[in-house]
Amino acid sequence: MTMEIKKTAFKDIQRVKKLYNEAFPKCERMPFWLMLKDSIGGKLDMLSIIQNGSFAGFAVMLVCGDKALLLYYAVEGRMRGKGLGSEALGILTRRYRDRIFYLEIESTKADCPDLEKRLKRKRFYQRNGLSETGLEVCLFGTDMEVLSRGKSLDYEEYILPYEKAFGKRMREKITKI
Repeated sequence: MTMEIKKTAFKDIQRVKKLYNEAFPKCERMPFWLMLKDSIGGKLDMLSIIQNGSFAGFAVMLVCGDKALLLYYAVEGRMRGKGLGSEALGILTRRYRDRIFYLEIESTKADCPDLEKRLKRKRFYQRNGLSETGLEVCLFGTDMEVLSRGKSLDYEEYILPYEKAFGKRMREKITKI
């Protein structure tokens, strides 16, 4: 089986949108049209995971200077549990190996109905080389933990790509916990 991660082709945009809407709760999604616009405008990298010539998932990256923030990452439901997510994440981290690679996950510290799902997600990222940074943020009203591959981040380093891409008002939307 061959896998590649490449810029999302026009023919795959609707597949990305469908999976994006299925995989992320509404409160965590930026408007898809805005994400697409920012991808076309060069602010974001919208990437498709292609397995044996077929769409298998996507990643959206915010790259700024020496940082690469994985904003969204999802694998098609029928392809989960087969190692594809780990393989694709490995390709992504190698693609951005010269940068600090990091992401946010929903907090595993709060008591919530989907805590086991959150813990499972955290273990997935930890198995694939990401570690806790100790940084926790409230991102658009949702408590998140920041995981990183390699280097830890402080809040100022973490928020800089958001500010450069989307403006200083991001500090109103993303606060340190």
